[in-house]
Amino acid sequence: AFLSLLLHIILHQFQYSSYPHIHKMKERSNFRSISNMVLVLMMATNMFLIYNLASTTNVDVENAVGQAMRIGFTQIHLPPKKEEDVMGRRVKELVEWSVFKGGYFHPNVEIRRFDPSDPKSFFGAFVNGPVAVNETLIKIPGSIKLQLDEKKKSKLGYESKVCELAWLLKEEYDKGNVSDYLPYINYVKEQSFGQIPAMWSPSGQHLLLRVQGDLFMVDDNGFVKPDRLVDWIDHYYEDKCLNSDAKEYLNPFFVAMAIQRGYDWALIPIYDMLNSHEGKINSITRPSIYDKKGFGVYALEDLDKGDELFYSYYHCPDCGRVDWGTPEMLRDFGYVEQYPQTFYLDDKVILYVDQDGQGGYKAWCKKKCPPKAFVKQQLERLNKVSSVDIATAKPYIPDKELFVIRQYHQALTTAFQAVLPHATDDDS
Repeated sequence: AFLSLLLHIILHQFQYSSYPHIHKMKERSNFRSISNMVLVLMMATNMFLIYNLASTTNVDVENAVGQAMRIGFTQIHLPPKKEEDVMGRRVKELVEWSVFKGGYFHPNVEIRRFDPSDPKSFFGAFVNGPVAVNETLIKIPGSIKLQLDEKKKSKLGYESKVCELAWLLKEEYDKGNVSDYLPYINYVKEQSFGQIPAMWSPSGQHLLLRVQGDLFMVDDNGFVKPDRLVDWIDHYYEDKCLNSDAKEYLNPFFVAMAIQRGYDWALIPIYDMLNSHEGKINSITRPSIYDKKGFGVYALEDLDKGDELFYSYYHCPDCGRVDWGTPEMLRDFGYVEQYPQTFYLDDKVILYVDQDGQGGYKAWCKKKCPPKAFVKQQLERLNKVSSVDIATAKPYIPDKELFVIRQYHQALTTAFQAVLPHATDDDS
């Protein structure tokens, strides 16, 4: 394309300057036509070669074709370009950075997407060969953690720790390419907005609250209103955190990241990509994840090729006693956890639900099961929400939000259906 353009320029220069005896308009016009014909023929040849190159190699020829289009070709249909997995590249950079900083990965452990061929599937830690119980799976160096100072955090309550961690993340984020945590910052930048309900669309939040109904939520302040499922950032952080700096407003995105990817007062790259599964916990950490020098992740059992590494987001060595369940997991992490599931209905009723191994579900209660009247009322309410609100929601709620809402609605419906045979006649 470049040579053709160069020839075109030379021919026109030749037309007007090199041969002064060509003066007549008609002759100039004929010369210009010849010049243009030569250009078109050469460009057509180039396009043929480009098309062949595109179909037989992985070379990116889009820019070259674009040049040809701008020179005179008005419409060219390229073969579909494979979607670039930017997040996959960021994760690879994170792993390399961790190893450079002294981290370690067992030869049979890899951080990858659940489906390597699907750039939209989730990330996790997977085993690609046998691993024996107690073997070291991953070592996280202390130097890659974004963590509050020990003395400072000891004086802070939970919300204050999260706020300070969010500001710390923003500080590194604003440093850009000079941040000591650049690979992690680049990873955070690729996180999509609106992963948790607090960052959803207003219509999505409204429908989720319709599904939640009058069921309480649990947080560090005990049992709280159902609204906390979607408005906790505004309720707890708007005045005391987002607007705490007179000169600058903290984007709620950083608070969401501090909750979703953080561990109270630390952000831990790599480790935050291991997923939670209450029924398949197969890894444990030693020493504390807050240790300044770092910590290791170890196998709790023999692992085989294809296994995913799991731990518990709310039953872990550093968690203490956390009364978190399925609704709280949705609030903090933006997804409906796999079975088994837990629902804290009030301070006297804890409902557990799991698959029974025969295609159905089983439920049991701690302390006591809820009254029959309450269970039937919830099932009736959920049925109405399904037939009216969810059935007509698609045009005005983002697909990802609606997908999670449907999952949560199904989880609640299944839980109350499974516990109905065990419900009490006591309405108190």
